Amino acid sequence: MGINLDALREFAQPLRVRLSRALRNGALSTAHEETATADLRGDSEALFDLLGNLPLWRLRAIERIDYVSTLLAKRQKSIHIRPLRNVLDEYVSENHTHVRVELPIGMFPRLPFFDFDIKVNGVETYRMGGNDSLELLADYMAQLAWLVEDGKIRDQLDNDGFIFEWLFAICSFGAEAWQQAQVEYGNEALVKYLQEGLCSRLPSGSLDTGGLDERVVQGWQDSVAGIGSVVNGYTLVGNVNSAAENPLLALPLLKASGVIKAPSDVPPVLDGLAKFMGRLNRLSRHENEIVASSADSFYSTYSLIGQYWMVFAECRVPLDEPFAIEVSETRAVEMAYKQPWLRMLGSTFRLHRRDLGPLVIFNDAEVNHVSVQVADSNVELGKGVVVNDQGEQTSQNAGLSINRLSTTQQKGEVVVAYSSIEDRGCVIHLKMTLRPAVAIRAIHWVVALIVLFTGVSFLVAWHYIPGHFSAAHVAWLLTPSTFATSLLLARESSALSGGLARNLRVLLATVLLLLWMLGFSLYLTDHLLLTDQNDSEPKTTKTEPARR
Repeated sequence: MGINLDALREFAQPLRVRLSRALRNGALSTAHEETATADLRGDSEALFDLLGNLPLWRLRAIERIDYVSTLLAKRQKSIHIRPLRNVLDEYVSENHTHVRVELPIGMFPRLPFFDFDIKVNGVETYRMGGNDSLELLADYMAQLAWLVEDGKIRDQLDNDGFIFEWLFAICSFGAEAWQQAQVEYGNEALVKYLQEGLCSRLPSGSLDTGGLDERVVQGWQDSVAGIGSVVNGYTLVGNVNSAAENPLLALPLLKASGVIKAPSDVPPVLDGLAKFMGRLNRLSRHENEIVASSADSFYSTYSLIGQYWMVFAECRVPLDEPFAIEVSETRAVEMAYKQPWLRMLGSTFRLHRRDLGPLVIFNDAEVNHVSVQVADSNVELGKGVVVNDQGEQTSQNAGLSINRLSTTQQKGEVVVAYSSIEDRGCVIHLKMTLRPAVAIRAIHWVVALIVLFTGVSFLVAWHYIPGHFSAAHVAWLLTPSTFATSLLLARESSALSGGLARNLRVLLATVLLLLWMLGFSLYLTDHLLLTDQNDSEPKTTKTEPARR
């Protein structure tokens, strides 16, 4: 059967026309979209307006923190965005409906990103590369300094060209090498860290320290000590891994950028930094409120960038419509494992574990909400306490509300904190205790009492009935507690509840093992009778004489 080519051409002709028309319309649509889209990428002034006026375009930030284990917590944050034309009106025209911009997403602790995802206006977006975002943040810091005192401080920024490089070094500092030095060298960590970062190596492979010793480093620390003391006033606690608090940590990065070529170049640089930061500190107490507010804004931002990354994302978003930014990540949980032994013993028996966080950025929108919850029915949250940037406990008067809500639907407890007060702190910490549910705690306590009773009975019996303590007594005492402890240890539980009860389980198993070892040692040393003494005596029976 042959193919009718004429019929095939008649069929293909309209299809070709429709396809060509669709492609042309798509190209026109794309061209129209590009024409209606303002490109503000690389426009630093527009970016600085977004960074400096977060509450104007970020209506609400809602963060949810779910504990999944004693090691990890899943965090999801949704930020509701107002139409951006309110902030970017002077940078776009009336014909523009969308804008391409480097959008500030948020600040995150200086930790490796894990399961980190961003969606902007429903579209999955990638965060900008490290160097690009770090340069944007350093530019913003320099801009904040320029605004102080109507730009008069700009002369010092221009004369001391290394200040921008120093701000970039503060923003890009990674603490891995410094933390490794602390592990290896202890009290000499800073000296060794600076020697390896600033000194050149000889052909033999050893470092040419050039007189860089502990005395020299101490002098450098003294010259910039004022910077760290001011930064401590803006943060919860001192952070030994913050280059903003300890500028000496950023010196190796200044050498890499060419600002410092040898240790002898360090003192002039540190003196310039001390004068620059000291001047800003004095201006933060200026009688002119505008000057004081500008200097205070610089210092508060400076203290934050020493502990947090700022994440940006290039994206295309509408100008006249609201949209949302959604961020999800997994973050490590910082439990108080290292405590004084009495407190640790108490928390072990009470089955409480205090969480040092979670840390929440709490002033990046007009209204901030955060909820902490445990979906695991085997775990509940204890009473929560909220502290601000300086470690002060907040209250209703301080602009923060905290409610503890019992939810039967999720079978757990939820801690909710929210605030819309304009001058609230930038960072809050939700301090709370995690503990197993009441039924699980009761089971552990019953088993602990059984083991405790067994141990006391064992020692009392051994002491008061010497020579009569038999293997039967040991078996009678240890078998019930062994059975109960075995059931407890083998009981299936979630990773979170199992981790909270880990210390008590280890303690019970250890005590039981010691009791069995004690019984076995008594047997080996002939202090333990194999049979009861009454059973070991031969029994005699009377035999009647045979009757004749």
